[in-house]
Amino acid sequence: MAVSRIDEAGLNVTQYGNRNLIINGAMQVAQRGTSFNAPADAEYTLDRISPFRNGAGVIDIEQSTVAPESFQYSLKVTVDTADTSLGGTDFGGLRYVVEGYDASRIDFGKSSAKQITLSFYARSSVTGIYSVAFRNSAASRSYAVDYTIDAVDTWERKEITITADTSGTWVTDSGKGIDLRFCLWGGGYTTTPNSWNNGNFIGSNNTNTSWIATVGNTFYITGVQLEVGDTATGFEHRSYGDELQRCQRYYYRYGGNGRENLVGGSNTNTGYFAIQFPTTMRSAPTFSNGGGFTINNFTSAGTPSDINGGLTSINSGEFQTVGGISYTLGNTILVYEASTNSGNLKFDAEL
Repeated sequence: MAVSRIDEAGLNVTQYGNRNLIINGAMQVAQRGTSFNAPADAEYTLDRISPFRNGAGVIDIEQSTVAPESFQYSLKVTVDTADTSLGGTDFGGLRYVVEGYDASRIDFGKSSAKQITLSFYARSSVTGIYSVAFRNSAASRSYAVDYTIDAVDTWERKEITITADTSGTWVTDSGKGIDLRFCLWGGGYTTTPNSWNNGNFIGSNNTNTSWIATVGNTFYITGVQLEVGDTATGFEHRSYGDELQRCQRYYYRYGGNGRENLVGGSNTNTGYFAIQFPTTMRSAPTFSNGGGFTINNFTSAGTPSDINGGLTSINSGEFQTVGGISYTLGNTILVYEASTNSGNLKFDAEL
């Protein structure tokens, strides 16, 4: 559906889909799970989103069905461990990184740099000033801006436009394009809002310090949209399938559905097989074996062998089974997930 708007030059133009630079802004996709107890700094939770934190304050994150009209989900943050005395290195919040290829249209670091507008729905149990920071990959250019939660436990739409940055170095390839920080508390690494700064800042020095002070305080966010221009348009709802595939460029979880078969040839004590990813991943992913897969030698009778811990990656999509499993040269093997549906192979190419 086309959206009529006025561009930066004052001309009436028509802008189609793909306005939103944020993937999973409606918090629909949760390949890693829906609840995360005290996730570590930079540990991904709902797809494409991770916490950043330092100091005593600890948070829990979950996918919530508490959401504004036209949305099914939000991301909920709850204070797990309070920090009542923020020091200069105490801070925390939520992080999203826009890939450089997607951010390249903004032209930051050039004379042709464009304004960008961030919009989202927020809800909190604590009123007051919160902030958002925009940073380059080297954290040498930062821009912080305030927004206010006016009412307790009430959905509020926020719209933030920042000035174009014609300075600094901004990545425009598969690396980190724009590092976006939703600062929920900050005792340090904050700055005066509404201007570009040289340096590493994660929020405004006006940011509320009371949110992290009480266990059980909550913050919700959904409908996150980042677009070129000085005007916030309505949230660009994409289909779940489209959003899932976009997320799978950065993280792919194979398994969880029972008996997902991987058939391959075998060599003496080694079986080989390949996985085809549903989309091209951002880079060659790191691999981790979540376990729960079993291997069977087709020409042999007997109980299948469990390959938990016996699966290694040769490259980004090819695997071998190792570790005390005997095959006959030239046989075909079958790798399948146990009936518990708990097996998974994880491929991570996050920024």
